[in-house]
Amino acid sequence: CRRRVVKMLSDVKGEQSIEDVIRSLVAERFHGGDNLAHKAVKLLDPKLLVALASVLSLEETFSMLLQENDDGYIPLALLEALYSHDKVDGFLSGLVQRKTQQGAPELLYSPKSS
Repeated sequence: CRRRVVKMLSDVKGEQSIEDVIRSLVAERFHGGDNLAHKAVKLLDPKLLVALASVLSLEETFSMLLQENDDGYIPLALLEALYSHDKVDGFLSGLVQRKTQQGAPELLYSPKSS
């Protein structure tokens, strides 16, 4: 049955439990010492990385992005080790937020110049 949405309610308790689950998953280390950021890189899924960062605090996000796997790679270094320049650029362009409050795009990650 289709009807017009009249009112949307937010379940704060439900949202909080989802955030708690995400935080516990981010703290997990999977096969090879990978965390969820490593998994997002391996899947070439920038939306997953952005979604995780939107739930986490800045400190938690930095911690996730600086965690090394068993091979000694942080997630974004793993990206550069595994994929071609074009795929790296595609992934990084997916980390660009489409709008900020001022209307200008904001880059979530900027690689070092070589």
